[in-house]
Amino acid sequence: MPLLVPFPRSGGAITRSSGPPAGEIPGTPPCHRPTMRGRIMDAFTAGLLQRIRTTETVLTRAREDGDDFLADVEQGELDDLRRLAAEHGVEIGATSV
Repeated sequence: MPLLVPFPRSGGAITRSSGPPAGEIPGTPPCHRPTMRGRIMDAFTAGLLQRIRTTETVLTRAREDGDDFLADVEQGELDDLRRLAAEHGVEIGATSV
């Protein structure tokens, strides 16, 4: 299916049906993208998983330091991130926190 791109001056659309995907330069090797169980991970998924890992690390440190306020804040953030992951079908696996 051709990609339809709006062309505001003419009120119509132009199509792009061949050539490399948008953003790729012909003759260059493909990007090495993060994968999850053999599937290419999009930026949203990669960013979400990174935020979860970072939040888990900060939460663990806050608990070890006895900072109850920071631990509560980070636990709330982690709960929100896990909910967001579930809503978008992102598998986060077993977590230690």
